[in-house]
Amino acid sequence: MEDKNQKFNLSWFFRWFLNNQGVTILLVILLSFLTILVFSK
Repeated sequence: MEDKNQKFNLSWFFRWFLNNQGVTILLVILLSFLTILVFSK
């Protein structure tokens, strides 16, 4: 029961995440910033 509930929560999170383009853009910017930070050292 617990495992099934966790799976449902995960799928809900991914559905929300994929539908929320603003969050996706924010994440891409964050990842790009981190990559530049790491490789500029």
